[in-house]
Amino acid sequence: MLTDNAIRSFLRQIGGLTTGSACYIGLSSTQPDIIGQGITEPIGNGYERALFNSTSSTSTSNGSATINENGVLTNNQIIYFGEALGSWGTLKYYCLFSAKTGGNLLAFGELETPITPTVGTVPLIREGAIQITISRGE
Repeated sequence: MLTDNAIRSFLRQIGGLTTGSACYIGLSSTQPDIIGQGITEPIGNGYERALFNSTSSTSTSNGSATINENGVLTNNQIIYFGEALGSWGTLKYYCLFSAKTGGNLLAFGELETPITPTVGTVPLIREGAIQITISRGE
């Protein structure tokens, strides 16, 4: 069984909270699987992954990730994506990645409310909407 310290350590790594690390959030219209496939991110039209959190000294922003008192990795600020310059489709899942492009899928979840950006809008994910936990199973 994992200890609370181990769980927090893994969550810090996943969320870009360890020294020199970064984590990016993307959106998908399809549900990813546990091996990191099945992701359908929008292509073009202003879409790009947003910074979830970074402890890199070269980052212009520290992002918005924290681990709360219950050991849940969450966003403590609104996460803004770039302005939609065209349709991105209906996006139902958030995905945490190890890089702004490419990289590895680290975690994912279903959005409480799907996002369907239209031209000229700035999609966002509200504070506290991302919640990543590690089960303490046996």
